[in-house]
Amino acid sequence: MESSVLSLSLNFGIPPWTSHHRFSCSTYGFGYIPNTTKYFLVNIYKINSHDKNCWCTSFSSVTKHWSSPFLCPEYVQQLDSKYVVCGGQLYWLNFNDHAGTSPQCIVYYSAKDNEFGYLHMPAKAANLEKRLISIDDILCFVGLESRDDEIYTWTI
Repeated sequence: MESSVLSLSLNFGIPPWTSHHRFSCSTYGFGYIPNTTKYFLVNIYKINSHDKNCWCTSFSSVTKHWSSPFLCPEYVQQLDSKYVVCGGQLYWLNFNDHAGTSPQCIVYYSAKDNEFGYLHMPAKAANLEKRLISIDDILCFVGLESRDDEIYTWTI
């Protein structure tokens, strides 16, 4: 199955990695537009590991090109390496406090608008183990209270 997925990706014209940015602190995300065969890749990176800001570029199966790099908003920092695709957007947990949240936020990238945004986490989730999941294309936030083994879920 893996080889057929790789073959499918190559047929869509993803450029070889050697022709794209490779910098320190880089993370990629793969998303798709619901009810279509269109997809996109997002690369969020820092040019140097000590840089304060991140940059972003995206690849579209429609244009078959990488977009010009653009500076990410301040809250696009310290993203969880795990992400969720939901409704044609990518979602990450952010483990930093510069979005004015307490102390984290949920960062999203919209391929349609080619921009980032963020959502506040539920206040009760501040001290819980956190994960994002998608159930039937609905974004859900899951928090685990480790001392009581209680699970809390929120639909967003």
